[in-house]
Amino acid sequence: MLKMSTHFNELTEAFDSPYPVKMQKKGKSDDPFYRAEFKASDGSKVVVIIDSREHTDDYDELQWRLSFVRDSKTVRTGQGDAMRIFATVLKLTQDFIKKENPKYIEFSSSKLRDPGESRDKLYDRMVKKYAGSKYNIDSTKSGDDTTWRLTRKS
Repeated sequence: MLKMSTHFNELTEAFDSPYPVKMQKKGKSDDPFYRAEFKASDGSKVVVIIDSREHTDDYDELQWRLSFVRDSKTVRTGQGDAMRIFATVLKLTQDFIKKENPKYIEFSSSKLRDPGESRDKLYDRMVKKYAGSKYNIDSTKSGDDTTWRLTRKS
């Protein structure tokens, strides 16, 4: 049990040093999206996008989708600095949630695009820790893909 607790503390501490970057709102009022771009310590470019579409069942609300790429790749690059990049994506997401108070957010991972060890466990821990008090969390596995859907609690 101590090992899990230590690992969880290391995970929390790893997210304490995001890169300094701000999200910018773009697009039209009926089709908004947010974008941020920063350079990692090795000079690679990381782009974070949170885009929107009409929710399929709740037409008065937007469904927001979070994604990020490093040097145009959605897979692990092996370039290092993953925890600081995750810290930055997490901080940008938290800033977005404070600004927009979205009802629906989703993001996904794919073993097909990232054939090494799955990030599912890391994403599960992150979403529970950082969004669990404000959102109901549902994750769905389909083949090699896992999608997390967050719905704001009433």
